[in-house]
Amino acid sequence: MGKIQVLLVDDEPDYVQSLSERMALDGIDSQVALSGEEGLEALEKHPPDVLLLDLRMPGMGGMELLERVRRDYPQIQVIILTGHGGEETEKEARNRGAFEYLRKPVDYVGLKEVINRAWALTKKVSKAVADDILLTFLGDLPTNSEGLSEQSDPAAAGPPKSGLKVLLVDDEEGFVRTLSQRLELRDMASDVALSGEEALSLIAEEPPDVMVLDLTMPGMGGLAVLEHVKRVVPKVQVIILTGHGSPEEEAEARRLGASDYLNKPVEVRDLMKSVHSAGRRAGLGGSGGGGSV
Repeated sequence: MGKIQVLLVDDEPDYVQSLSERMALDGIDSQVALSGEEGLEALEKHPPDVLLLDLRMPGMGGMELLERVRRDYPQIQVIILTGHGGEETEKEARNRGAFEYLRKPVDYVGLKEVINRAWALTKKVSKAVADDILLTFLGDLPTNSEGLSEQSDPAAAGPPKSGLKVLLVDDEEGFVRTLSQRLELRDMASDVALSGEEALSLIAEEPPDVMVLDLTMPGMGGLAVLEHVKRVVPKVQVIILTGHGSPEEEAEARRLGASDYLNKPVEVRDLMKSVHSAGRRAGLGGSGGGGSV
């Protein structure tokens, strides 16, 4: 197993160099960048497993760099380590996808434990992305004469149509935006809605082929969204993806017309199979979205 690769981005040279030397004693390889701009350059040359990031720096601040990393390097886990910022700043960082938010001065033993957890997640996400790309390749291969595709179900035969459009509805912004990036790797256009009300607004403008829908959200809940969508735009295929479900809610979701019901955390392979299957069902009836919301 290789060493953990950590990028330290902080404008306090003595502090960050001392931290880098301490990590080296524990077998952790680290790079040091003294600004957001330097951090971005280091990312482009040699992406790390984990990014340790200060927030307040001259020039490009930590929040901006965090957003860039989550957009361009979704597998890299970002740990905020700062001496500035209160609860609102922490909430914003977590919403933008920070793995953890720590305040200086930090206990090194605790920091190392967080880095190890972040590294484990980076490896898991990287493997999921690799599996996802492999599935894309396999999905583009023609089915053979041995009947290995699910030919008993016409909705499962053949690859989904190119340009499948997916709407992701979840109030966990960091999670849903990372998921959106994964879908785009598969040539799937995706929109993000952070509430049920926002989802209905987007569907009224342009119905998707598939909607991946959380159940528990502030305001309009997932079951209410599902019922409305299946009544007004029944062609849209709805996959429930939730961390707060129950057998009763699953039964109700399926009764209302959900094409699948998945629990978080979900394997990327399983989610992609479900999206593919739903996309094929959405394509059976030809083009056209159906009424307005």
